[in-house]
This record gives sequence, C-alpha cells and structure tokens, in this order.
Amino acid sequence: MEAELPEPPVGTGDKNQIAAGNMLFHRFCSSCHGDKAVSAGVLPDLRYSPALQDDTWFDITMKGVLKDNGMVSFQDQLSKEQLENIRQYIIFRANKLL
Repeated sequence: MEAELPEPPVGTGDKNQIAAGNMLFHRFCSSCHGDKAVSAGVLPDLRYSPALQDDTWFDITMKGVLKDNGMVSFQDQLSKEQLENIRQYIIFRANKLL
C-alpha cells in the first residue's frame, strides 16, 4: 500500500517570485532534485517535503542541518529571499499535482 502524500502548503508567491525561483531552482537544485522539482527517486522529491511548511526550509538550505545526509548549505551562495523564491516555486509545482 502506498503512503498517503502530504497536502502541499498554499503558495504565497506571486508570478515574479515563482519565475525567479524557477530560474534559481534549475541553476542550483535540479541536478540533484530533478527537472521541474520532479525527483527521479534517488533523492527526496521536494514537492512532498514537510520543510516547505515552515522555517525548517531555511534550517536545511541555509543552516545545513541535513549536511550529514548530503544536503549542502547555500548560505554563501543564495540570500534568504532567493531561497524563499525557490520554496515558492516548489510549492507552486507541488500544487500543480492537485
């Protein structure tokens, strides 16, 4: 039996923020997490990540709390605003599944 997928959060990003997040995602994230945020199954599919729900996103992407699992920190490359744009893009992609 397949596990039930979590409900994605409601996106709050506007079209400009989502477009910026799309560009940043494909530059920094897609090589590991898949084109258009669709994972090939080896690494987590971020569209289903509970980290999208709250500031856990920044703990992972900026503070590197998952570095022991291979997830690098982007604190030296991306601003909090840019990481929020990426999160809004992933939320947008997650809601496209509905």
